[in-house]
Amino acid sequence: MATIILAVAIFGFAGYVVISRLRGNGGCNDCHCDCAVKPEEK
Repeated sequence: MATIILAVAIFGFAGYVVISRLRGNGGCNDCHCDCAVKPEEK
């Protein structure tokens, strides 16, 4: 039973991270480095 609860917690957290990245809450805007995805600013 504990294994099932742990698996649900891990996959739930991983799903939350993936969805938040896809929505734009993080990613290129949270670091101050060059990003190949982000268009170059002039």
